[in-house]
Formats: sequence, C-alpha cells, structure tokens
Amino acid sequence: MTISFRPTQADLVHAARTWEGRQWRTARYVVSAILALCGGFLIVGAGRWWGAVFVLFGLLEAFNVLPAAVLRAIFEFRSNPKFREEYQLTLTPESLHFKTATIDSVLQWTHYSNFFETRRAFILVYGKRMYTVIPKRALDSDAQLLEMRQLLSTVIRVRERVA
Repeated sequence: MTISFRPTQADLVHAARTWEGRQWRTARYVVSAILALCGGFLIVGAGRWWGAVFVLFGLLEAFNVLPAAVLRAIFEFRSNPKFREEYQLTLTPESLHFKTATIDSVLQWTHYSNFFETRRAFILVYGKRMYTVIPKRALDSDAQLLEMRQLLSTVIRVRERVA
C-alpha cells in the first residue's frame, strides 16, 4: 500500500496530545497539583497576584489543554523543514519505505515497538516521545483503512486503540 500526504501542525499536535495523555497521565496530575498549590500559596500566603498564573497553568495541564508536549510539537513543526515536504509511504509486510524530497529510508517493522490508532491517525511508536504519524486523511477508502489496521496489527506486536 502506498499513501501520500503533507504533514500538518495539527497532525503533530494530535499525536503529541495522544502520547502525553497515554504515557504521562499520572505525572500530568502531579505537576498540575504542584502548580496549582504553588499558585494558591503565592496568592493567599504571599499576596502575589501572579500566583494566578501558576493556578492557570496547573488547570491547563490537568485537563491536557496545553501540555509541554504540544508546545514542543508546535516548535518542532515550525522549525523542522521535513514537515513542509510531501510524504510518500509504502507499507509492505516487510518494511515501511519513507520517502520525501530529501529523505529516502526503509524502516524494518522491528524499528517500531507499538502503535496507537486514534480517530484521526495511526501513531507508530519507536522511542520515548518518538513516533511516526500517519493521518487517516491520507487513506483513500474504508478498505484502505482496514488494510492499514490489519497490516499494523500483524507487523507491530502491541496495539492500543485510543478514542
């Protein structure tokens, strides 16, 4: 199966939000509680109005509205020229052939340790905060979507579905 697409910032933000939500759920709540408590102390105990900023960031982090991973994804998208190129991926039972104007690489499926399927994308994981994002909008039909699911389920041993 061969698919082509141009990555978008929304693709990377979606993948970052999914990754952050799945991998750092407990840590996110701890960080948000610490931020909110520090902010509360600054407001009440020290009379500092800017403690409200800590409380705000704590709430944003708790509800996964603006986690650090999202900011990192936005920065990476804007600073990395590879995201401005058209991607052509050829997926076979043996490998993933990744081609752009500047990249021509064949990755064995053993490179990937896991994948997530969300309503918008397939996220193929190969390291800590390292993944390949394949947006579902690149697939032409429901048949191609089913073929992708079957292939990934066969070649990557761990599969998780994220709503």
